[in-house]
Amino acid sequence: MGRAQHCTEVQRAIIRNLYKAGKSQREIADYLRRSKTFVFNALHSTGKRELTGRPRKTTPKDDSAIKWASQKDPFKSFKQIRDELNLSVSSRTAQRRLTEKGLGGKSPRKVSMLTPKHLKARLKYAKDHFDWVGPEKERLWRNVLW
Repeated sequence: MGRAQHCTEVQRAIIRNLYKAGKSQREIADYLRRSKTFVFNALHSTGKRELTGRPRKTTPKDDSAIKWASQKDPFKSFKQIRDELNLSVSSRTAQRRLTEKGLGGKSPRKVSMLTPKHLKARLKYAKDHFDWVGPEKERLWRNVLW
């Protein structure tokens, strides 16, 4: 079963002041209408989470460099970013760092290339409608589907 509520800094300060004033943990718990365990944890913890697990292979400077490289060219792959910065980490690590910074992967939109036939048709349309300028021609442009 998890904790119902964590101690705030204000509550921790109140508990420490009462404890320094000579109150017992039970008296403090009764006064605050909290459990004795809550008071005990507030007195014996720093309030900061203890880091566990393997240390990071990248430094905060590396993380910001990865973010900068991705923002400079959003379509670069994680492997390209890693190689550009000469990092000794996997491309998956670079991907995780970007995800932490709120930058996901991007890929360019797939569009078909214009054929010479398309180019000629566009040029012909532009030349045919070159004189469609002015307020009276606005009605005509409303019928054009972009």
